[in-house]
Amino acid sequence: MREALNQILKRTTLYTFSALILASEALARGAPAPAPVVPECSSQFSTGFYGGIQGGWLHYRNKSKFSFSQNGIVDVDVHKHAHKNGVVGQIFLGWMLQTANCWMWGLEIDGALDSAKTKKTFFGIIDVKSHRKWAVIPALWGGYAFTPNWMVYLKAGLGISEFKIELRDKGEPLLRFSKHHNKVQVGFVPTAGLSYAIDQKWSLRGEVSAELYHHQKVRHTNPITLGTYEGRTSNNRLFSVQVGVAYHL
Repeated sequence: MREALNQILKRTTLYTFSALILASEALARGAPAPAPVVPECSSQFSTGFYGGIQGGWLHYRNKSKFSFSQNGIVDVDVHKHAHKNGVVGQIFLGWMLQTANCWMWGLEIDGALDSAKTKKTFFGIIDVKSHRKWAVIPALWGGYAFTPNWMVYLKAGLGISEFKIELRDKGEPLLRFSKHHNKVQVGFVPTAGLSYAIDQKWSLRGEVSAELYHHQKVRHTNPITLGTYEGRTSNNRLFSVQVGVAYHL
C-alpha cells in the first residue's frame, strides 16, 4: 500500500513539472514582445553645484526729468530720454537637478557690476545723471538638453540693485549745487540662455537678459531763492548680452 502511494506521488509531481514547462513555452511563443525601455538622459549636464563668470555688452536707458518749483508752483517740468552703452561683468553660483527625460531645473544667484552711466543736460546748466552701482540677482531656471552637450534654458530673476542719481546746477555761482541720492530698487529680470557642455566639469554659456526697474529722484532747495529743484529718472531698463564659462562640482 505504501509503495503504491509513493508511485502515485512521484507520477503527480512529474506531471505537474511537465505541465508547467509546457505552459511556460506556450506563453513564451504567444506572448507579445516586451515594450522597449526608454534610456535615461545621457546629457553631460548632471545634478550638482556649479559656479563661474561671464561678461559682455550692456545698454542702459531711462527717462530723465527735471522740474523747478517755487512757493509750491511748478515753473519748469521737462523730460528727456537717456541712453548709454557699457560693459557688464557677473559672477554666479547655482545648483541644478537633472531629470531622466533631460529636463533641467535649478537655482542661481548672480552678482553684477557695469559701467553704463546716463546723463542729460537741461537748459545748458542742469545735469541729471544716473548709474547702477551693483546688482544681486537670485533666479529660478528651467532648461532642456536637446543633445548630450547642448541645453537651452529660461531664467526668472529678482533684481536687487542700487542706483545713484545726481542733480547738478552749473549756472550762476550763487545758485550752483550738486546733490545725489542712492536707492536700492527691486525689479524683474527675465533671461534666455544657451549652454554647451565641454565635459562633465566645464561648460560654456551665452545669455540675453533684461532688467526692469522703477523710478528714483533727488531734490534740492536753494536757500537763497527758496526754489526747489528735482531730478528724476523713471523706466530704468538694462539690456545685456553676455558669454561665460562655468565649472560643475
